[in-house]
Amino acid sequence: MEKNKVVIVLSKCSNKKELFGIRVEEKSPGKWSADWAFKIQDAMAKKEGYAEIKIPVFEIESAYPGCPYCKNRSFFQCTCGFKLSCWNERDKTVTCGWCGHQSELNGNIENITAGEDR
Repeated sequence: MEKNKVVIVLSKCSNKKELFGIRVEEKSPGKWSADWAFKIQDAMAKKEGYAEIKIPVFEIESAYPGCPYCKNRSFFQCTCGFKLSCWNERDKTVTCGWCGHQSELNGNIENITAGEDR
């Protein structure tokens, strides 16, 4: 049996501006699911190469614990790149955890930058 591909998507808490990783697994061809999140330091994320490939949008499994800082279970993508920040699923005005840009939510996420889980 072939092992499913696993990647780590970097995100920042939109509240605390702290970095965290999201474990995303390809459950079947082209179908990705997030099932875990963990705190990570910037230096470790760079060392592990957690920003090297792009994947399509992923589903959030019921077991996904949410942001390890504020427990938000959803995400938005800023115009500063393919970077994600956690989102509470209520507010329509959001602030990027990466660049601090504040904007109204619109559109859909098409691609996400990730790195292979080694």
